[in-house]
Amino acid sequence: MKKALSRGFVVAAGLFAATQHANPDVSKKEYAATSDPRTNKIRKFFARGNCPASQYATDFVLAADQHKLDWRLLPSLSFLETTGGKTQRNNNMFGWSNGNARFPSVRAGIYVVASRLSRARHYRGKSIDEKMKIYSTNETYGRHVRATMRALNAVPAY
Repeated sequence: MKKALSRGFVVAAGLFAATQHANPDVSKKEYAATSDPRTNKIRKFFARGNCPASQYATDFVLAADQHKLDWRLLPSLSFLETTGGKTQRNNNMFGWSNGNARFPSVRAGIYVVASRLSRARHYRGKSIDEKMKIYSTNETYGRHVRATMRALNAVPAY
């Protein structure tokens, strides 16, 4: 019983610590929401399919910038894993941890996954293709991610 409580506390503390990265600078968020063409591309990309992820376009961009990721990676993963949030459970738009990860909010999930893809030992310092080999055991997954990233890039910004 004591061991289970300890593990529960460690998991809760880890989620709490991870969510501390989920609050970007408001001034940056306002800029990204109104002026960043990447935000508009993401919003349009998801809006075409009536995907709930369109409302998080600003967070995708800010999380990518904060963690030095390609801005197209997180929305592409969300699109492939949950059709842009349509089939997400537990605020997990990325199928993170085989779809079993739970996040306090969708927004927190975006920043936690961005942080892990950037900083976790087995992802840190790797290319997108190398990261995708770890992210999914499906041999063609990286190609699907790259194709989605190209489609996202092709969306007109305005």
